[in-house]
Amino acid sequence: MIVQLNAGKPVLRFEEEGGAPLVCGHCNECLLIENFIPDRLVDAVIVCRACGGETRTAKLSPGETLPNVVVVFGSSGPMAIEGPVTVPRGGMAVSVKYAEAVVAATKPKPRAIDPPVTLIKESLDDLVQDLDTRSGGRFAKHMRSAWKAVDHKREDSNANPLARSLVHLKRKLIAQKPELNLADSETRVAVSIVSGYRHVLYRWGDHPRFPRMAIHLCSEYLHTFGQLILAGYLSDSGNAVGIEVASKNPGADLFIRLNACDRLGIEVRAPGALQRPSRPLTFKRLQDIVEDAIDDARDRKQISRGNPGVLGLVSTGAFVPDLEGAIHEVLCGPRPRHTAFAAISYMGPSSSSISVLQGQLMQQTEWNLKLVKNPHYFCRNPILWEGG
Repeated sequence: MIVQLNAGKPVLRFEEEGGAPLVCGHCNECLLIENFIPDRLVDAVIVCRACGGETRTAKLSPGETLPNVVVVFGSSGPMAIEGPVTVPRGGMAVSVKYAEAVVAATKPKPRAIDPPVTLIKESLDDLVQDLDTRSGGRFAKHMRSAWKAVDHKREDSNANPLARSLVHLKRKLIAQKPELNLADSETRVAVSIVSGYRHVLYRWGDHPRFPRMAIHLCSEYLHTFGQLILAGYLSDSGNAVGIEVASKNPGADLFIRLNACDRLGIEVRAPGALQRPSRPLTFKRLQDIVEDAIDDARDRKQISRGNPGVLGLVSTGAFVPDLEGAIHEVLCGPRPRHTAFAAISYMGPSSSSISVLQGQLMQQTEWNLKLVKNPHYFCRNPILWEGG
């Protein structure tokens, strides 16, 4: 609660443009805030000095994240303000109880306690049903297409990778002699993809805006999956990661909230050459893959000086250690280049194992993520990073 001490002075004023006066909703005379911007003072009760009436400001939309630095009030009772206190651009004030509730609702679950996947048909059926429900019935058609492609013994390059992997594993498990052989590259990739989905579902499934991401997991699986993996690691390092309600730019579904005004988009590419390489990739080829991903994100205007961001590369095959060096070579050379990219990361499965627990097959895949911050970023680099 904020108590106005002087009826002739507002308690706050915001420096940003686009605000409007906030007048007491009871007496309709006393100015409470000069140049009020709704999402900069969140869930606050202001007591009018003139009439004693209480005016409450709105909450954020469900699932909206808070920046790391906010002014909190209400931790030690009502806050009396003579006014006006100036709130600089990007500043935000929020009640302490509401801040705690927002963080609890939007922060992903800890990576350290990610459970393994039970490899039985019923468990895989549950994953299919769950994603179909979360996506509003969209995943079922991808499963039907994947089964159809397998029944007709044809490769469908447009098939949803998760649906294709689930069908592959379910066929193996319902065979007369059920067997999962990780030496088989198709089985290994399928196991990694299903385990990876279970990982992001475990970490992000309770987020109020996850249903939006579930829809994109149907239409553009690797892109969305990579965003969620990278977003989880960035959150673990202390970045305020959020999910958009509706993005204005393709691929800008996830972001890092730097302050009340500024954001960094999280964009991901899944180059085909990294998924199932037929032979080891040369260092020069890896550099070309990085450059191509940068050019594509720039050409699509997904990352630019006016819309800066973080770029991630994702592999569902094996982890390619040399790719970190290729990213470093492209991003950190002596000549400033790609200055709109705050960082570039690479993620992929580093190991996969199948064990038997109480008579059931249990699978767990360890994901590795490397991130290189850009020393030539056009302003102070805001990325917090503690490593994977």
